[in-house]
Amino acid sequence: MKKYLSDILYVVAGLFIAFAFKGGVFSFLIFFAGISILLAWLNKSKTPDEFLTESSNEMDLKLGTTKVGRLFKKDPPTGAHPQLKDTVPASASHLNESSSRVKTEKIWSQADTELSQSLLGLLKGVKNLTPNAHTAAVFFLQNQIETCFVLKSFFSDSTEVVPNSKISKAGSLIGRLIENPNSHILEGDLYNFKGLYYKNGDTPIKSLLAVPIFNKEYGLYGALVLDSLTENAFTHKNLDAFVELAAVLYQLVQKSFVSAKNYIEKHQYSILYHYQRSFFKNMRVQSIYQEVFDYIKDNIPYDRLMILALEDAENKRCRVVKSDGFNAELLEGYEFSLSDKGLLVLALSKNRIIERHIKQDPTEYIHRINDAEPQNFDLQYLFAIPIVTDEKLGHANLAICLESVDVTPYTDHEKNLLRTFAGVAGFAYERAQAFETEQEKANKDGLTGLINHRAMQEKLRAEKLRAKRQKNDIGILMMDIDHFKKVNDTYGHPAGDKVIAGIASVLKKEVRSEIDLVARYGGEEFVVALIETSAKGLGETAERIRVAIESKEFEIGLNSPLKVSVSIGAYLLKFDDLDYASALKKADQALYKAKKLGRNQVFIYKKETPDSKEATNGMPSNQANTNQDTHNSPAITKNTKIPTQKEIAIQEFRETLRNPSIHPSQNHTDLSLKDESSLDDTRKGF
Repeated sequence: MKKYLSDILYVVAGLFIAFAFKGGVFSFLIFFAGISILLAWLNKSKTPDEFLTESSNEMDLKLGTTKVGRLFKKDPPTGAHPQLKDTVPASASHLNESSSRVKTEKIWSQADTELSQSLLGLLKGVKNLTPNAHTAAVFFLQNQIETCFVLKSFFSDSTEVVPNSKISKAGSLIGRLIENPNSHILEGDLYNFKGLYYKNGDTPIKSLLAVPIFNKEYGLYGALVLDSLTENAFTHKNLDAFVELAAVLYQLVQKSFVSAKNYIEKHQYSILYHYQRSFFKNMRVQSIYQEVFDYIKDNIPYDRLMILALEDAENKRCRVVKSDGFNAELLEGYEFSLSDKGLLVLALSKNRIIERHIKQDPTEYIHRINDAEPQNFDLQYLFAIPIVTDEKLGHANLAICLESVDVTPYTDHEKNLLRTFAGVAGFAYERAQAFETEQEKANKDGLTGLINHRAMQEKLRAEKLRAKRQKNDIGILMMDIDHFKKVNDTYGHPAGDKVIAGIASVLKKEVRSEIDLVARYGGEEFVVALIETSAKGLGETAERIRVAIESKEFEIGLNSPLKVSVSIGAYLLKFDDLDYASALKKADQALYKAKKLGRNQVFIYKKETPDSKEATNGMPSNQANTNQDTHNSPAITKNTKIPTQKEIAIQEFRETLRNPSIHPSQNHTDLSLKDESSLDDTRKGF
C-alpha cells in the first residue's frame, strides 16, 4: 500500500481533532493534532508517486529526502573491504593458500594495493575528463552471505562517499546490474530519494551512469559508476565510452588477479620442488612421514589432517602415523585393519581417490576408519588421496586425508598439486622402504633377528656420545654357549640353530628392549650393551641372563628337551673412557676366564690395583657373596698371562679324549658343566 509519511501524519492529526471536539478529557488532544499537522507539512515529499514502494530500503530512502527524516537517516550499510582474490565468481574463487599463509596473504595484499592505485588513477582521469561528473566509482561483486556490490575505489568532489558501501540487488538502482549483468543504467532526472546507497549526506544526485564489469566466460566482476549533480549530464556517447572502459577495467582486474594467482602457484611448485629434493635426501620411512606431514600442513588448508600407513601388508595392519586438527590427539597412532569398513580404508585398500560431501546427521555417522574411531559431526567435506609405491599391488601404502567444516571442495589446482605431491612422495617412500629393508638385512642376523656386530658398533657411536654428555656408564656383556660344538655334532646343525634362536629370544626378554642393545657376535657368541647401568646392575643383569638360559628347555625333536648354559664375560665401560673396541676385548678376556673356571658363570673384568693381589685367580661373580656389590668381584688384570688359541685347543682336545660323551638325564639332555671340552671352531682359530 503506497502512502506518504505526511499523509499518515495528517490522518493522525484528524483523529486527534475529532476526539478533541468531544470536549472533556479529550480537549488536550488538540495540542497533539497541531504537532502532527506540523510534522506532516515538514515531511511532505516532492517526489512522484510512481517511485514509492513499501520496501524498508525505500522507506529509509524516503526518510533521507525530508527535513525531519534526515535526522533519523542511517548511514549506508558497509561490507568487508573488497579484495582482489574475492572478485572471481564462486566457481573459481577458492584459491589454495600457499606454503605459508602469511606469504600468500602478502602476495594478495601487494597485488590488491597495486590494483587500487591503478583504479584510483583511472577514476580520477574519468571524473576530470567527463563534464559535470561529480563521483566516479568502482564496485566489486562480493559473494558472501548475500550477493552484493561493495565499493572498491572512488574519486569524488564530495566528502559524503562512504568507503566499502554495500549495495544489494534488492531496492537499489545500481543493484539491478547484479540481476541483469547485460543491462546498463543511464538516468538523467533522478530525485534525491532514489539514493545511491554509497553516500550519507544530502548531495542532490540528478544523473547516473553505470555499466557492469562483465565477461561472458567468467561472469560479473563488478560495476563502473559515474554520477552528477546536473540533470541529463550524460549521453549515449558517454555510455558507449563507459562500456569500452568497463572492458578495459575487466582486463586490468583479470590481469592483476591472474598475475597474483600465477605467482602463488609458481611459489607453490617451487616449494614442491624443494620437498622433492628433501625427499631424496631422506632414506628413512619415518622421515618420509614427517616430510609429507610438513608439506600438507604448510601448503593445504584443512580442519583435520590424517596420514595413514599400511605398515604390515601381510597381516593387513594399518596405523594413523600423523594427525593434526580435530581429534588429533586421539587419532595419531590409531591402529586399524585393512579389512575395516571406512572411507579412508577404501582409499588404501582400493588405491582410490575419495571425495565426499558429508551431511551433518547425528543419527547416522559416516565412519572414516572404523566404528571405534572418535566421531566428529562438524566435518562436512573429505578428500583422500592414496600414495602408491607399486601399481601392481592393488593397494596403496600411504594415504593423505584432508577434512573441512566447509562444504566447498578444493579447487582443481589444489587437487592437481596434491596428485603431483602424492606421486613424488610415493616414489620417495618406496625408495626409503627399499633402503631400510636392505639396511635391515645388512644389519640383522637372519637366524635370530638380532643386530650384527657391525650394527652394534654403529648404534654404540650415538650411545657413547650421549653417555659422555650425560655421564652414564655402559655395560658390555660377551657370552658364549657352553659346549655348543657338541650340540651340533650330536644333534645336527638344525638343532644348533634352534638353540641359538632360543637364546636370542631369552636375551631380548631379559634386557630393556627400547634401551639396551643385543647383537649376535658370530657363531654361538652374543654381545649385550647395557645402556646407563652401574657395576651392580651389570653383574645382576648378567647373572639374570645366565639363570634364564640355564632354565630354558629347547625342543629339538627328541623325547626330552635339551638344556644348555652360557659363560659370560662382563666389563663396565666408563663414560670418561668410551673405547668400545678395548671394552669388547676385555669382556672377551673375562669370558675366557669364566670358561676356564668351569663355565656356566659370570666373570667381571676389573683392572688390577696395588692392593688387588688375587686379581688373576679371583672367584666368578655367581659364586661370590650375593650381598656384595658386583664391582668388588675379582677379575683379570693386564698382567694375566692369556694362553694362545692353539694352546687352548690342544688342552681342551686332551680333556675331550678323557670325557667325550654328553650325559642325558632322565628329564632332559644337559651338557656337562664340569667337562672342559674344546671351544668351537671359531674360537680355536683352526
